[in-house]
Amino acid sequence: MAIAFQMRRISSNWGLMLVSGIIGIIFGIFIWSNFPFNAVWLIGTFIGINLLFDGVWMLTLHSGQRRALQ
Repeated sequence: MAIAFQMRRISSNWGLMLVSGIIGIIFGIFIWSNFPFNAVWLIGTFIGINLLFDGVWMLTLHSGQRRALQ
């Protein structure tokens, strides 16, 4: 989330980075608070969703920078 606020001046897609950070924190708190009762597949699903959001903001960050250079 800290990097998202630093990228706010550079990239117009900083919001996706912020959303990804917030989702990661929410999932981390959820897993930490219910860890003995969570199934392994649930933790894997949360990690997969977080990786999906990380990939999306990485792709959009790159495409936004390419447009800014042209």
